[in-house]
Amino acid sequence: TTPLFLSDTSHRYNTFDYYQVDPLLGTEEDLRELADVLHMNGMRLMLDGVFNHCGLQFAPFRDAVENGENSRYRDWFFFDNTEECGYQTFGHWPYMPKLNLANPDCAAYFLDVGRYWLRSCHIDGWRMDVSPEIWPDFWRKFRNMLREENPDGLMVAECWDDSRQWLSTGDMFHSTMSYVWSRNVWNRFCYRKISLREFDAVNNRSLMLYPEPVTQVLWNFLDTHDTARVRTRAGGSVEMQRAAAFFQFTFPGSPILYYGDELAMEGADDPFCRFPMPWERVKYSDMHRYYRCLAEIRREHPVLRYGSFRTWQVQEDGLYAYLRVAGGETVLCVLNTSDKPVHGLLPLPESMAEQSALNELMHSSSVAVRAGCLQVALRPGEGLIFC
Repeated sequence: TTPLFLSDTSHRYNTFDYYQVDPLLGTEEDLRELADVLHMNGMRLMLDGVFNHCGLQFAPFRDAVENGENSRYRDWFFFDNTEECGYQTFGHWPYMPKLNLANPDCAAYFLDVGRYWLRSCHIDGWRMDVSPEIWPDFWRKFRNMLREENPDGLMVAECWDDSRQWLSTGDMFHSTMSYVWSRNVWNRFCYRKISLREFDAVNNRSLMLYPEPVTQVLWNFLDTHDTARVRTRAGGSVEMQRAAAFFQFTFPGSPILYYGDELAMEGADDPFCRFPMPWERVKYSDMHRYYRCLAEIRREHPVLRYGSFRTWQVQEDGLYAYLRVAGGETVLCVLNTSDKPVHGLLPLPESMAEQSALNELMHSSSVAVRAGCLQVALRPGEGLIFC
């Protein structure tokens, strides 16, 4: 995600005018048309809300600087000389002054901003930048406003750690960017820092952090505009990106794709993770076909979206097997998390062991069951889905 509003940077996190789409991107009418076309095609549109800080040309900040204590906007900011520039900032960057959303007038202004774009351009929700650094009661007010404007609207936090205080009370965010999940994936598939048993332990702990309705909509991502791309983290390994993507699409939560993941884009930390989309690769990309396959299977099998998670096998050679169960449907996901081939007999749960054969969804094939087991042979990073 990235903000759309008027600014003088490419990232636009130093917003000048929260009521104007940056002309470099288009117009308000363009945004409205985009949202309406997406809706006609069964998709939704969220905006990136940067309400923790603004830009130097934001009119209330300019007034506060020019008029000092006489400015009606003075308390919208923190002019406390705790930083060299004289006011609090985001990330110690003077060009991004921090906002004071505990101030009732400041809070009312940004509630109106959120309401305006919901009404004017028919957007479906907001992803909230650096949400833990903002006065919590503002989020409660924003949630109430969103519920009034669009009962189906979504509010997602950008929280880099355990988010229980923001998600478990039900009066602030619906979901968060699940960095807890992402770091676990990076540590196993990219850095090889943890054993498979440690990886599995974090997976199961993460499922106990939040109420189940929250868990089902957590944003599970492999990379973002703030991080190195997953393939780069994995030392350029396409196999490990495939393994991570397989897990992303078969674990509880919402798989979130950063543009270009589906084309195996590489890129180190910001700004190298923000290079332009290589559209010319789409037609010939094996990774693009792989992501489409995963997305289609997830769409066709609701158990992968809503089912419970149960660890089935954690093997020393890197083979990881887990069950997803919902509404009478059970699928068995088998993933080689190592960078070497694995093969052997995999015992099956009772409901599957009694069958003569299982369907394998990644290759649309049938695999024989022998003595309650499957004979599996997986390439590095390969995953299979049986039902």
